[in-house]
Amino acid sequence: MLRGLQQQLESNDVSTLAAKLATLGTNIEVVLEQQDNILEIQKQVYELETEVEAMRTTVKTAELMTKDLEGLDTKLKTIDREIEDLWNGMDYLSNPLK
Repeated sequence: MLRGLQQQLESNDVSTLAAKLATLGTNIEVVLEQQDNILEIQKQVYELETEVEAMRTTVKTAELMTKDLEGLDTKLKTIDREIEDLWNGMDYLSNPLK
């Protein structure tokens, strides 16, 4: 029986089991470290998504404000021209011989 047990141990190669377990433990530690890294990256991605969404809101607001101001430049030029025409008219009325 002892011989049979010894033969089974040799066939199962129990002597390398400790080395294999050590390698497995090291691999598990590496996996856990990588999982921590991935969780940190995931947190950073979430924060960046939040910032991008805030930027999108800011851009939308700026676009709306720009759209509201598009016609303002034309209106101001028209008002400037009308004011200049009024001054010219007043100058003519104050001295028609010029």
